[in-house]
Amino acid sequence: MEKIKIGCLTYKHLDALARSAINKINDDSIEVVLIEGLMENLIEKVKEAFTDSVEIFVGGGANAETIMQATQYPVLRIHLTGLDYLEALLKAKELGKNVGIVSYKYPVSFDLNKLEKMSGMKIVPVIFHDTDELEQKLLSSNIEVVIGASLSIEIATKLGLGTVLIYPGEDAIISTIREAKNVAIALRKEREKSKISQAILDFSLSGVIATDAKGQINIYNPSAERILGISSQQVLGKPLKSTFPELNMEDVLKTGMPQIESVEQVNGTEIVINRVPIENGGKIFGSVATFQKVSDIQRTEHKIRLLNKLKGFSAKANFSDIIGSSKIMQSIIEKAKIYAKTNSNILIYGETGVGKEIFAQSIHNYSFRQNGPFVAINCAALPENLLESELFGYDEGAFTGSRKGGKAGLFELAHKGTIFLDEIGEISLALQARLLRVIQEKEVIRIGGDAVIPVDIRIIAATNKKLEDKMPYEFRDDLYYRLNVLQLTIPALRQRKEDIRDLFLRFLKKHLNINQLSEDMIEHILPVLTLYSWPGNIRELQNVVERFAVLFNNTIRLNNYLIRELLVTSIGEDKLVNDLLRQFNYHSTDKIKGKEISSELIEKLELVFPDNKSKIAEKLGISRTTLWRSTK
Repeated sequence: MEKIKIGCLTYKHLDALARSAINKINDDSIEVVLIEGLMENLIEKVKEAFTDSVEIFVGGGANAETIMQATQYPVLRIHLTGLDYLEALLKAKELGKNVGIVSYKYPVSFDLNKLEKMSGMKIVPVIFHDTDELEQKLLSSNIEVVIGASLSIEIATKLGLGTVLIYPGEDAIISTIREAKNVAIALRKEREKSKISQAILDFSLSGVIATDAKGQINIYNPSAERILGISSQQVLGKPLKSTFPELNMEDVLKTGMPQIESVEQVNGTEIVINRVPIENGGKIFGSVATFQKVSDIQRTEHKIRLLNKLKGFSAKANFSDIIGSSKIMQSIIEKAKIYAKTNSNILIYGETGVGKEIFAQSIHNYSFRQNGPFVAINCAALPENLLESELFGYDEGAFTGSRKGGKAGLFELAHKGTIFLDEIGEISLALQARLLRVIQEKEVIRIGGDAVIPVDIRIIAATNKKLEDKMPYEFRDDLYYRLNVLQLTIPALRQRKEDIRDLFLRFLKKHLNINQLSEDMIEHILPVLTLYSWPGNIRELQNVVERFAVLFNNTIRLNNYLIRELLVTSIGEDKLVNDLLRQFNYHSTDKIKGKEISSELIEKLELVFPDNKSKIAEKLGISRTTLWRSTK
């Protein structure tokens, strides 16, 4: 904090006392400067000191009062105590019986009758406004001794009267200086608030007009000038009613009720205006109106829509959205978080439906690029020529039907962010060469253009195929090594079956009230969920859950058996059975060839078809007798 500069008003005798007091103040945050002078002679010195960064002044009675009357500067009085006067009276007693206590403009703040009784002396109060008046009053009285400050003593001495200089003690000076510091700090804060308020008014795009309780304009900011076409010099201090009758602030001042988003026509300009009262303690002492041109609002709305369109390139998912408490998933998530904090390219492997894009979005939102765009494209979803124009953009006239002015490609739109290239293994060798250049040179050239556009992007690519098997004839090995700096392999759902329950319940909550399913029901269907190998992974599970919810909501009487049957139907009975048979490499001809039927397979089928041996035998392509023998 910059030092607080305090001016201490002194004169002759008080000067030495003030210096002594200042030396005892151990405070590095303040600087006290002495300003010596009397009354009128002091004013110019004080003005110079204020120009020289003095923030506040302290001084004795007459000096302090003079500065208060002549300037707007903050001044604190160094007050005298009753004890100071009593000590002065005891000294005066030795010089005479009739004592005059002199004060400037105002009487002293102590009971002189009590002082008379305590001292046994006759006290005459002498109040003056200038030196001539003081001299005249002293001459016309029978005062023998004068008690007062430096100026009073100077005049009394000249008149041959006894004198006792009264001055505050060091403690009073120190206390007042410390109080001045606190006042200066408060004034600084007020000035800061005032500057902030003024900056808000000056740079606000909204017009602001404020009035006092009588409707006189006391605030009129630059935006109000711009919108209404009238300068502040023309309106400040004038009644709002006569200057801008259309604004109609009278109702707000009378009722205290705000009026929000009214549309008005003022000076030929259509505006949207908000009017509110200014209240304190339930009393209305003014009003304020904020307004904007309708055309400005419409233009801003258009810009916002364009920005929101661009903001469509954003990542919604975070690591907290990934459901998976299994060790394998927690390990992958932790690895992905580490990768996110780097700027290296990432290649994500995983079967269809495992959630590769969710990981890509989470990595982006966990990285230092999180405030940049996240641009995703499925490379297998577009034909090569369209994919090229989407990725690299094109200049005007690049081809028939190209947009006027050209179009920025996804690499440009991903600048300072992340681009996610899903199914990267499906792009042609020609496009692979162009992609390699983007990675190596960090720049793109639009189709039909020659301007080199620098881009700062991070690439996350994903594939459900082993790219190594496609090299070098279908996939460039140099591109592979550029993309495969960091690698993540997302496990299939069948590899983390302990997560299926949580996934099923989370998805189910989107379609029905989960409380409709008892814990017992959930336990009955969980084994069936984990029997299936889920070749479509999470995406397939989501579809099954949605079908299950539809069937569930349309079934009147539910029990554990029916719940399991609904789930089997949702997966697909034949699909589930065939999947189980494949898991055990079972064929209906196995029994004929003399192979034993796996008891584990039979147990799993019993989970699907409880108490239905005929159904199990049918699915295995054997008789009930053969099934019975196999389970003996």
